[in-house]
Amino acid sequence: MRALIMGGAGGMGQGVGRDLVKQDEVEKVILADLYPDPERLAPKLRESGKVSLVKIDINDHGTMVSAFKEVDVVINCAGPFYKTAVPVAKAAVDARVNYIDICDDYQGTEILFNSEIDQLAREAGITVLTGMGSDPGTNNVLVKWYAEQLDSIEEVYL
Repeated sequence: MRALIMGGAGGMGQGVGRDLVKQDEVEKVILADLYPDPERLAPKLRESGKVSLVKIDINDHGTMVSAFKEVDVVINCAGPFYKTAVPVAKAAVDARVNYIDICDDYQGTEILFNSEIDQLAREAGITVLTGMGSDPGTNNVLVKWYAEQLDSIEEVYL
C-alpha cells in the first residue's frame, strides 16, 4: 500500500506516518506539506526507506490530483479542517483514490457532509472517511473522573 499524508510534516501527520511505516503491507509513505523541511521530521521517519517528503499546497488542486494518483490512500492531517477537508477530499475524488481525514471539529465535518463529496465519491467508487480524529466520550469520561475528585461542581464547560 502507498499512502500520502497531507500535513505530513506536522505533529499529527508524523504520528500517522510513524504508525504506517511499521506496517509490513505499507511500502511507501509520502509526507506532503507546504513546508517540507526534513529537519522537522522525527528520526524514525527521516531514517525510514519508506518515507519521502514533498511540497504540496492545498490550494493547488492540479498538483494534489497528480500526486494522489500515485497512491492508494490520502490521509488528510492538515488543518484547520473547515478550510482543508473539502479541497483535499475533492482532489482525492478526482484522482479516484480513497480519502481519510483526522478532522476533530464539528464545523469541518459538517462542511464536508454538506458538500457534493459523498455523491462524487460514490460515483468514483472510492471511500471518503471524515472525523477519524474525533474522540467522542473521552472528554466526558475525564470530566466525570475529575468531578468525582472534587467536593462539588457548579458548571463544566467543554
